[in-house]
Amino acid sequence: MSKSLLSLEDVHTHVEGFHILQGVSFEVPENQVVVLLGRNGAGKSTTLRTIMGLWAASAGSIVFRDQSLRGVSTAQIARAGVAYVPENMGIFSGLTVRQNLLLATRTGRFDPDRLDWLFSIFPPLHKYWNFPAGKLSGGQKQMVSIGRAMVEKRSLILVDEPTKGIAPLLVESLFDAFLRLKQMNTTLLLVEQNLSFASELGDSVVVMDEGRVVHTGSMETFARDTDMQSRYLGLSFAAPQSPAETEHLP
Repeated sequence: MSKSLLSLEDVHTHVEGFHILQGVSFEVPENQVVVLLGRNGAGKSTTLRTIMGLWAASAGSIVFRDQSLRGVSTAQIARAGVAYVPENMGIFSGLTVRQNLLLATRTGRFDPDRLDWLFSIFPPLHKYWNFPAGKLSGGQKQMVSIGRAMVEKRSLILVDEPTKGIAPLLVESLFDAFLRLKQMNTTLLLVEQNLSFASELGDSVVVMDEGRVVHTGSMETFARDTDMQSRYLGLSFAAPQSPAETEHLP
């Protein structure tokens, strides 16, 4: 069994007076892809934001590489090797693609080999290198957002709904990018509503409902168990042919 890179234990988060996370506990094993599933409003995005220090946990523990992240600033968490790709992409529209990626580096310099590797995954980043990021298509903006997380080697990448609103052809590119990261032993914690994408990529699954974890286990087992899918998600996998075929949660 892989050693846990990230551990949450009885985490509670309050946002503007609302008790969103209500005792969330799960492990993220090193060098694996863990997928957070759940209906809309289950607390998945709040979980990622809490891990990243964007929202403060009001109780519980969040441990990354034996270091507590509670009370640690987002900048310090990023320097420790955690990258975050938000649902809204989080790019700087007025800056070029190059400037967006440069801001994501910890040294202020690009590693040429890493940059070439990134261009091989997302050719539009090279093509539009000096274009304002705000003028790109939605899928291209998502490439910039994910590229920011990949431009340097990270121990853990948190990704919030990368395929949302993205054309099927670009979903295939995103799948290939995450698969390459997985093959390079990068740990991913992924919120994803495209069930085909999630089942093809994930090693394990954490299902949330109303701010609590209601199921954890292997993705392979969950993907085969239609009764479990119906119970926790209100639907079941439709055995699509590729990750680009979307089937979303209600």
